[in-house]
Amino acid sequence: MERDEEDKLNHKAVGYEHPSDHSDDRCGRCAHFVGSIPPRCEAVKSPILAEDWCKRFSPKKSMSLVEVMK
Repeated sequence: MERDEEDKLNHKAVGYEHPSDHSDDRCGRCAHFVGSIPPRCEAVKSPILAEDWCKRFSPKKSMSLVEVMK
């Protein structure tokens, strides 16, 4: 669940990297990433870019074909 912006963690607290040094672990692939316009995070203050990274990274759960077909 997304927090209010004032309740989110700042970039320094989560080791936010722009640009990211993590080749595959990026915000756009994180379970906390909200891919809207503008992109944002459920837990970290904006701005957030899909190609960046932070210590809160948690890979999105892969969906099985059965889940996709529902």
